[in-house]
Amino acid sequence: MPAARSPDRLPVGTLGDGNKVDLYAGVGTESGGFSVSVGGTGYFYTGGFDDTYLEGNLNAGYGALSAEFSLGTYDTDPESQTYWFLGITLEEGGLYATFGTFGNDFEGEYFEAGYGLSVGDLDLSAAWIYSTEDLLGGDDDNTLVVSVGHTIGIL
Repeated sequence: MPAARSPDRLPVGTLGDGNKVDLYAGVGTESGGFSVSVGGTGYFYTGGFDDTYLEGNLNAGYGALSAEFSLGTYDTDPESQTYWFLGITLEEGGLYATFGTFGNDFEGEYFEAGYGLSVGDLDLSAAWIYSTEDLLGGDDDNTLVVSVGHTIGIL
């Protein structure tokens, strides 16, 4: 079995001879401080850097606290691997911290702390991500991710 890696720990952009593209889709609602959503995530790589990860996601929250459960597959030769992720996030005023754990074919812990804000139509964020050696199949890893995004409203 190849060493598992957290799909979230690699930023969108150039990776060796290829690129990583993340695709997110979901629907959700909020009422009286409670929130709930369901969606899907795809992590796609070009240039042979990595194989595809596909996830179904469930999220629920109240106030500053939220929880996520994702069930995913990692399409690799000769067979696919399955994994789940359970994460708890505390967020206030753009600052956030997430602790998560992986299970099934992937094992290990994940911690992320960051800050995000919107400037005009752009979503800006910076985050420090720590993944344990179990999750990465080698040494512990620290990653700094800086991102720029734009949300497109459909409905």
